Amino acid sequence: MKIQEKYLEALKTFSDFVTISEWAIKFAEMNPDELERANEQALKQKIDTTGIKEIAARMSSRVSTGGFDKYISINHAQALLNDKKRGEHHPDNLQLLLKHHNSKKNKKSWERFTFDEQTEYIQKVIGLQGLVADKFDIEIDNTILDLLLLRLKKIY
Repeated sequence: MKIQEKYLEALKTFSDFVTISEWAIKFAEMNPDELERANEQALKQKIDTTGIKEIAARMSSRVSTGGFDKYISINHAQALLNDKKRGEHHPDNLQLLLKHHNSKKNKKSWERFTFDEQTEYIQKVIGLQGLVADKFDIEIDNTILDLLLLRLKKIY
């Protein structure tokens, strides 16, 4: 199993929001060999660190660079880098967009989706993927979609 798949297996054990640190601890519990390897690498670092911190840093890096989102990414409705009015990094400013749409939006700001608009957007994206899923060897898991929408509702 690839490391990313191991990260996701650990993440699936949570039923609610989770911090990167909590996720890293769960990952280490499920993968003691990976923790041992991270502890060995931590000893080689110039700054004082631990295997858990190393794992959390790797997870954080993958999350922030889009390593877990093949198609959908987190977007700031009011763009953080907007030249006129910078948006805030806050749950009230977040929405989900296809990576393609997110890159097109770039530094532009717009009104955040309502919960109903966000739900409709996600369902249509997943529906479109469903039309070609077998051709791209993609498995559509509605359990994950349901969990995503449940968590999204808590944010809105």
